[in-house]
Amino acid sequence: MEIRETQDGILIETELFDDYGGWSADTQFLDTVGSAYLMAHGMGRTVVDARAAFELAQGGTYHVWARTKDWVPSHHPGTFQVGVNGLLLPTVLGATGKCWAWEYAGQLELAASAVEVSLHDLTGFDGRCDALFLTLGDDAPAEGDGPVDAAWRRAMKGIPDEPDDKGAFDVVVCGGGLPGCAAALAAAGNGCKVALVHDRPVFGGNASREVGLGARGYFDAWVEKLCERQADGNLAATAMVEAEPNISVFLNEHVTGARMVDGVIATVEAVNALTGALSVFAGKEFIDCTGRAVLGVLSGARTKTGCEARSEFDESLAPEEASGLHHGNTVLYHVREAAGPVAFPDVPWAKEVARDFAELGGQMGALGEDNQPGPAADDKHAMGSAVNKLKLGPKVIGSVKKNHMFPPEEIMNFLPGTHYWEYGQDMDMEANEEEIRDHLMRALYGTLANVRSAQPKKYAGLEFEWMHIVPARGEYRRYVGDYAMTEGDVREHRLFDDSIVFNDQAFCIHYGGHEKYDFRLKSWVWDMRDQKPYALPFRCLYSADVPNLLCAGKHISTTRVVGTNVKMMANGAQHGIAAGCAAALCAEKGWTPRQIAAEHMPELKAAVSAYTDVPED
Repeated sequence: MEIRETQDGILIETELFDDYGGWSADTQFLDTVGSAYLMAHGMGRTVVDARAAFELAQGGTYHVWARTKDWVPSHHPGTFQVGVNGLLLPTVLGATGKCWAWEYAGQLELAASAVEVSLHDLTGFDGRCDALFLTLGDDAPAEGDGPVDAAWRRAMKGIPDEPDDKGAFDVVVCGGGLPGCAAALAAAGNGCKVALVHDRPVFGGNASREVGLGARGYFDAWVEKLCERQADGNLAATAMVEAEPNISVFLNEHVTGARMVDGVIATVEAVNALTGALSVFAGKEFIDCTGRAVLGVLSGARTKTGCEARSEFDESLAPEEASGLHHGNTVLYHVREAAGPVAFPDVPWAKEVARDFAELGGQMGALGEDNQPGPAADDKHAMGSAVNKLKLGPKVIGSVKKNHMFPPEEIMNFLPGTHYWEYGQDMDMEANEEEIRDHLMRALYGTLANVRSAQPKKYAGLEFEWMHIVPARGEYRRYVGDYAMTEGDVREHRLFDDSIVFNDQAFCIHYGGHEKYDFRLKSWVWDMRDQKPYALPFRCLYSADVPNLLCAGKHISTTRVVGTNVKMMANGAQHGIAAGCAAALCAEKGWTPRQIAAEHMPELKAAVSAYTDVPED
């Protein structure tokens, strides 16, 4: 790897290592951690060393620092050592009891020559290292994860403070899940020059190969094609986007700012999650497909979270009183039984969360195959005994009941729901997202230990085959548009003058707050209504405040009850089609989305009809 020697020292970002070995790069939490980092995610099995080599120009006595996190401060489950030229420095890192902080690893003599540094995992339980710092001086690196620290890192790596101008586009789409891919393809198909800016290394969002949920919602031929799973685990959307000449793809770009000119968005800024380099994207129209209304927050558009009171919109599924509750996140996993016994250490730090829970139902069978049974301490009471008989697929779940409404206690008893593993429903999903993910991992490790100890002979070989470090995100923040769709609109199949695409599937409401296991849902409503698609008004697909800001996905303008249905990923792809076609019309004609809703729906419907079904007037 290339490094830059300065008078202060040498900064080595671990996410830029030449060889990750068995370590995993985690680029999710830039806003709170300040950087990507490497994590020894061995699920109880130590991982192969991560390594980086570079040429050192100046020899001397170097002090070595590592920025680490003790992710369970009371127990220190994730520890490691730093190696230099094959020599392990004596300090065991990751046991400070602190959150992210610089930790002294030791000192050694280095000659001006080739140097190799390494991270040596000691536990297999998610030790973390953000960066190494080698210095000839005695001072520790400055602490922090904000703008000052980011500027220091850029200076240490020689990255300019001025963002790299990526060009001017007709349409800038932020977020590369299914809604974002659909929006980019629709805008490009209508002749626009499109930038697709995505903060992950792969497309697909919750359906991507790094998360793996299957898409549900309203399918037609084009969206069905978009959602097809390829041999490499990617969705067909990836190949479709990459083959479109009008789309410029920007992966690992985390949007951090929006510059407003005369009340409209002129540019968005992003930081590369791996390199730290800054970029700027100019556009005429912007489509937010982040799932978190990120552009709304950055541009000052109104957004909302939580549940409206039942009386506000006369919604039967809304709570009696308004609340700030929303969906949490879910960590997906799959267990296997090895050919023979395998060791799994005592994990008191995980059992503190899992308590006596001993049921691994809800695992993934494979990408796109959720809600699968799993091992349990008492097989007679394991959820999932009826699942195979019911043949619950992604489009037919719920069809086993004539009224299509499961009483929450009934469905919780027989279905091994993947999303029963959920946490964070009353938390700030951005400020606390790493904590939420870590809490769920502790719950899973503790549950595995409980199952193994309950049936030691039967489950002597039980271990995690995989556990994704990127959680499935639930609905959180929604836009305020010119219209907020309600439960009554859906149930009555209300048609609007600006009805533009169909959505389908159930109201899917997760209720956290389990009395004993805070990582489990307390109840779940899956209300299939009448199993007929409903029309969505275009006024839900743009901001009421920022004239050139459209949106698609689970953060469009609805009540929270309806938000639990529009969140379905195939539904989001339908929003993306409409938003992409609308953005193309705005870019070409100089219209605003509001003008389209009021005066130009025939033109928008004609454009959308090339991709999907359009509701009849």
